[in-house]
Amino acid sequence: MAAYTVKYGGEFYMDGQNARNAGMGGYSASFSDGSNPALLVHSSEPSVHFSHKNKFTGLADINSFSVLYWGENSPIYISLLSRRVNHIPDTRLAWMDDGDSTPEIGEINYFNIEEISQQEIGVKIASIRTYNQITLGVNVKPFYTGLAEYNAWGLSGDIAAIYHKYDKTEFSLRIEDIINFKNWNTSTIETFRPLIMAG
Repeated sequence: MAAYTVKYGGEFYMDGQNARNAGMGGYSASFSDGSNPALLVHSSEPSVHFSHKNKFTGLADINSFSVLYWGENSPIYISLLSRRVNHIPDTRLAWMDDGDSTPEIGEINYFNIEEISQQEIGVKIASIRTYNQITLGVNVKPFYTGLAEYNAWGLSGDIAAIYHKYDKTEFSLRIEDIINFKNWNTSTIETFRPLIMAG
């Protein structure tokens, strides 16, 4: 078994932001995209959201469906995400080496290039607790990835806090993917670096 730290890996849930938020350049004052769990403190009623994005002229389809249940003590947010990337050229068998171990134009067999797809499915569960002037939020994000004959399952989580200093002023701190791993069926485990944001 091998373990690696990769630079990219948490962008699946970032890509799962709702299409309205993406159309505004990534800015949103609501929690409908589920990016900051502490923002649930500003929700006051149950809601349901559905979003569909088509990227790169149909090569990638991203769908999200979320439900916000406003309980008596704390709200619960549940979101289902799906991202599928189609028509990925699989060139692993295209190189017909003549023995010198150097790729050359004449050694490429285009008939051996096939197309594969990547499918990712994830769930996001969030809730908050408020203590005086501080609101703490938590995201738990299990997910599954399938790519050609490979597949992986994993888990990541976020924490966030909002300090309500005055009526209309607040400060926030968020750590995305503070815990994370992706376990492939090749006995390889990937982890990726957490992202810290404040404002």
